[in-house]
Amino acid sequence: MSNWNLQAAICCYLDYSLPPKLPSMSLKMAQNQESALAPGSCFEQSWSIANTGAEAWPGSCRLIQAGGEHLGATTTYVPPLPPGHSTNVTMKLTAPSVPGTHRGYFHLVTDKGDQVGDTLWVEITVESEMTLALAEQLAALPVPSSRLDEGVTQMPTQDDQMC
Repeated sequence: MSNWNLQAAICCYLDYSLPPKLPSMSLKMAQNQESALAPGSCFEQSWSIANTGAEAWPGSCRLIQAGGEHLGATTTYVPPLPPGHSTNVTMKLTAPSVPGTHRGYFHLVTDKGDQVGDTLWVEITVESEMTLALAEQLAALPVPSSRLDEGVTQMPTQDDQMC
């Protein structure tokens, strides 16, 4: 009974009682897609993320949708990443069928579901089919040349002058 190691017992206790050390992650850059999407259209969202911790990420880390509007996200596994390195992660998403501004939130999680680092998000605007068609028609219209560019000054006509 007197032949036990106090230091080993304390270390063993701390190993079992302390939560495991989680990897670290921070967002470096988000690459946004088109400003307006058609209802139900597919699009991709990319993020540049970095391992800001002192240990490599395990191969079981994955990116999941954690909240916001349902965007049809599927789990995307992230490769193991050494400390100080960064990688790009791209998810294929689907725009909602309802016009308006929509936002989805994403987390990098471990195999046990623990969140790692920053919350990633995407914000999209879904336009109705008619609005998108009108915008395309307006963009196709020729732009009239300005007489001001030709060095001709325009004087207001009699109707344009204030009384």
